[in-house]
Amino acid sequence: MSYYHIVYAIFLSFMALTCIVVTSQRAKYKHTPLVMAPAILWLGLISEGGGFLYGTYVTYDNGWIYNTTNIIFFALLYWMMYRYITKAGLRKIARILAILGIAFYVFRFFTADSFNVRLSIAHCVAVAIFLVLSIMYIIQLLRSNMSFYFREHPEFIFIGGFLILNLVYAPIYVSSDLDLHIFSESFYTFLSSIHSYVYMAINLLFMIGFLWSKKARI
Repeated sequence: MSYYHIVYAIFLSFMALTCIVVTSQRAKYKHTPLVMAPAILWLGLISEGGGFLYGTYVTYDNGWIYNTTNIIFFALLYWMMYRYITKAGLRKIARILAILGIAFYVFRFFTADSFNVRLSIAHCVAVAIFLVLSIMYIIQLLRSNMSFYFREHPEFIFIGGFLILNLVYAPIYVSSDLDLHIFSESFYTFLSSIHSYVYMAINLLFMIGFLWSKKARI
């Protein structure tokens, strides 16, 4: 077994453990939009695990697995953020951005040369929209008169973790989609390993954060 396969196996184990921990803490946030968190995490595990196994034992052309699950992933993520944004004006903008983001992803999926092509530009657009929705939620929270207690807002850990994760991986997506060949194949493997380490760190953050948090405030 190669170094890459060992790292990825540990990475998937971290993801599985995170899914179990976050799901076990559901009573703390089941009354909030964060109730979508387990579904989002389990989908991520299915995507990464399925793509890894399919690419290792069937064929390397496993892009369709990631592309399909990414569309569902961002749809769930946008729906969660939309439910968190309650101000009428911001909510309208959030709805438009979410629809455009998913529509563009689906459009690229069906118009690409192959279902296995990495839809990097569509992915980066989706991440950018997620970033905007997150900023909108923060603005709404800062403008409210509600007292803020971090342990009662586990969504900050969840949202922040996924923002960091996607922003770290963005350069790999962009360079591969534009076929720039800036780096060697070995360097891309190194970057993928870095992404796995960051993903494990984020999953550790999720586990600690959800165990440490108190019952979420609406």
